[in-house]
Amino acid sequence: MEFQVRTRGNTSPRGKRRVYFTCHPADFDLYFHLICDDIFQSQNCAIYYTEDMTAPYDGDRELEMSAMNLFVFPVSHRFLSESGRARDEDLPYALKNHIPILPIAVDPEIDADYEKVFDKIEYLDRVTVDLTAISYEEKLKKYLGALLLSDEMAERIRAAFDAYVFMSYRKKDRKYANELMKIIHDDPMCRDIAIWYDEFLLPGENFEDSIRKAMETSDLFTMVVTPSLTEEGNYVQKTEYPEATRMGKKILPVKMQDTDESLLKEMYVRIPDSIRGQREKRFYDTILSMIADKGRTEKKDDPEHNFLMGLAYLDGIDVEKNPERALELIESAAEAGLPEASEMLGQIYSFGICVEMDRDKWRECMEKACQNAEQRYGHSDPRVWKLKEDLVNCYASTLRYQEELALQEEIYKWYLEQYGIDHAATLHTLSGLIRSCNHMGNYARAIELGEYGIGHMISVFGEDDGITTSARTFLTYSYVGMGQFDKAIEAGEVLLKQLERIYGADSLQVSFVLTSIGHAYMNKGNFPEACKRLDTACEIQKKILPEDSAAFQMTLIYLAACYLQMGDYAASIELNRELYGLQEKRYGENYPGLIAIGSNLGVAALRMGDYSKAIAYLEPASQKASAVFGEKHPDALAIKGNLLSAYTETGEYEQAMAMADGLCDGMSAALGEEHPRTLEMCRRRSYLYTKMGIDEKGSGKN
Repeated sequence: MEFQVRTRGNTSPRGKRRVYFTCHPADFDLYFHLICDDIFQSQNCAIYYTEDMTAPYDGDRELEMSAMNLFVFPVSHRFLSESGRARDEDLPYALKNHIPILPIAVDPEIDADYEKVFDKIEYLDRVTVDLTAISYEEKLKKYLGALLLSDEMAERIRAAFDAYVFMSYRKKDRKYANELMKIIHDDPMCRDIAIWYDEFLLPGENFEDSIRKAMETSDLFTMVVTPSLTEEGNYVQKTEYPEATRMGKKILPVKMQDTDESLLKEMYVRIPDSIRGQREKRFYDTILSMIADKGRTEKKDDPEHNFLMGLAYLDGIDVEKNPERALELIESAAEAGLPEASEMLGQIYSFGICVEMDRDKWRECMEKACQNAEQRYGHSDPRVWKLKEDLVNCYASTLRYQEELALQEEIYKWYLEQYGIDHAATLHTLSGLIRSCNHMGNYARAIELGEYGIGHMISVFGEDDGITTSARTFLTYSYVGMGQFDKAIEAGEVLLKQLERIYGADSLQVSFVLTSIGHAYMNKGNFPEACKRLDTACEIQKKILPEDSAAFQMTLIYLAACYLQMGDYAASIELNRELYGLQEKRYGENYPGLIAIGSNLGVAALRMGDYSKAIAYLEPASQKASAVFGEKHPDALAIKGNLLSAYTETGEYEQAMAMADGLCDGMSAALGEEHPRTLEMCRRRSYLYTKMGIDEKGSGKN
């Protein structure tokens, strides 16, 4: 079974990044061309596949598969639940060999079974849309751009090689050709020699023209000598060798298997004596002497040169793939201060390219890339700010919200100064800043930015553009966070009509806004209306999302909170316990979503009068909220406020007092002095002062 290949415009796959498409057999006709077209929108790569996804591998599977830069899996319910080559052979191979994989969800509701197959690897969702997230198309573009080198970068790499060697061999001897390539590159002086061989030619492509062009640009013609070269009428004898001699190329026959030398000389006129392909000085001296004046050893210590050679070995560009050497070269370039090397190193750890995924190392590398870029290019260079935008996304992905917000503010100010408010790039960063303010609970700033920026977004992008609707969505969330519930409902209703027009009344996007409006009604104390909106949202989400999806569970969390506020504490606790178990099982005990559930459990127990159980729920929720969101985040402060109440009810006044002043000051700073939460916390503090006989200024006993 041989791989087939598809390229953009049916061009030659030679030199293109290699993507392997594999799926459940029943999914091939449904998704192959669809996903190929998605990929070709942003990447000029070669996509390899087998039309029969049940066919067993033959030939040297290791060589075929190891050459791939990326495995793409359309993930359907069939893929997850039924045995098949893609799931049971291709996926384990990619994971074992640290070849990046790209799972693309093509069915809704896959979460329940997804983790059993892919563990913690994230997928791109092609079937659902989250207004507050980056679109599938943009995520795919960014992902592929990070993993697959551009044509321009490939040309930079090819220009950096010391010399080019044309390798001539019989197809049946491909494993010997690969072995010879590795032998050549094992010598440090030969490390930067590129090798051309005819592995990736399209059926129907002018084979001889391609070979002739490759020979013309090569500095040496090597022959992989095995007994198969002495078989009469083979292509090397009839075409490649005569063409090399006609061009006057230097010829080096390399013996990879014992072969009849006299017969070889008889069949190949004026062929030089063969040299055995071994890792020894004589062999390397022979190669280097034949490409004299081509070696550029002075470049071996140049960071940019080493970076390019690292990419060549990482991607297999005119050399064999060698992840260990690639990592060593890219790390050395990063340590020498090359920004693009640090950035690439971050992507390596982010996607698990030839290493285990490590988000902390990703962040460290991106921070270093930004520092190196400022030192090398200067503060105002656009390349610096592009890297900082990538670092913001890194902070958001790793839940480092304080760093995310601080850097996003800096980026927005720079774009505003450079381009003005009505530039698309400025408005993109403004939308990101509104999102970052929401992450940190800085709702006042998010409202200020949203009310100012949405008009400009409508003017530049249009009312129905994703940037505009995303900003409106976050603005609605911010009104809720600031306690401006009437504004939240008003803004939510406008957004709801807009989304019903764009996506339909039963769309997931509409359900998200219904959840937000329901949350606003909850905070107004109108629990019947809140339950009505939340029930509608649940009905929509049940049809689209699995029960363990984060969005659906958040709607259920609010519904459980409604039960809590309406006094149905038992129903609230029952639902929250179920939610807690689902999320802890799926995401682990440190998942931030558990914070809200733990808080709701604590409040329900508090209102039922079970204060010791309330403290047992609220203490860990408070610790996690402060660690994830920061001590001054409104949600972290609210949980601490409930914990203070539990301490008060159990007579633990000293512990409550230790929290009271900080909570009042924190809520005043985060929400404002007149916010209902701030006023309530000040009343609790006054009660504690009275209980402990302390005056309001803390001057002692009355």
